[in-house]
Amino acid sequence: MILYLMQILYFLLMASILLSCSDRSRHQLPETSYWVKLKDSFATKNLVSFVVDSQLKVTYIHFQPVKNRVVDSVISYGKPYLYSWQENDFGLTTFTTFVYDREHGSRIIYFIFDKTDSLRSTSQVANKAGEAGIIFETQTKFLTKDTLLKISSATTQWDLSKSDPWSHPLRKSKGDSTFFHLIVLKEGQIIEKKIAEKKEL
Repeated sequence: MILYLMQILYFLLMASILLSCSDRSRHQLPETSYWVKLKDSFATKNLVSFVVDSQLKVTYIHFQPVKNRVVDSVISYGKPYLYSWQENDFGLTTFTTFVYDREHGSRIIYFIFDKTDSLRSTSQVANKAGEAGIIFETQTKFLTKDTLLKISSATTQWDLSKSDPWSHPLRKSKGDSTFFHLIVLKEGQIIEKKIAEKKEL
C-alpha cells in the first residue's frame, strides 16, 4: 500500500514538473529571434513610463542605432535607436525605439513582435515637438502589465488670438489634453480607447 502511494506521489510530482516546463517553454522566446539576439544592446529594460525629456535628448547618442526594414517602414522618418527591452507574460517580443528627428520632433515607438519575428502592432507612446507656438507632447505609463495610460497634450504660453502672439505671453500656459488607455492583448494587438479629454485652446 505504501509503495502504491509513493508511486502515485511520484507520478503527480513528475506531471507537475512537466506542466511547469511546458508553460515556461510556451512563453520563452526562441534564441534564434533577430530581436532576442539584440536584447542586451538596448539602452535600458522594463521601463514603467515613457517620456521624451531633456535627459533623453542628451543621452540617446550613446544608444545603438538600428537598421531594420520593418522598423524603418513604421517610423517613416528619423533615425531609430534601441531604447528599452520590455519583458512580458505573453511570450511576445516587446521593446521601444527612440527616434530622433530634428525637424519633426523626437518620439518613442512601442513595438510588439511574435515568436517568429512577425510584427503584431506598434504604438507611439511618447513624443515632443513644437510648431507655431504650440508644444505637442505625449507621455505614457504602465498601469498594469497589459494596460497603459497615454496622455497627449497641446499647450502654449502665448495668446494665439492676437496678431502678434509672441508679444502677448500668458500668465499661465493653457492647452488641450486627451487621455487614452492602451490595452495589450495576449495575441499582441494594441487597442486604444479614449477615456477623457480637457480643452482650453
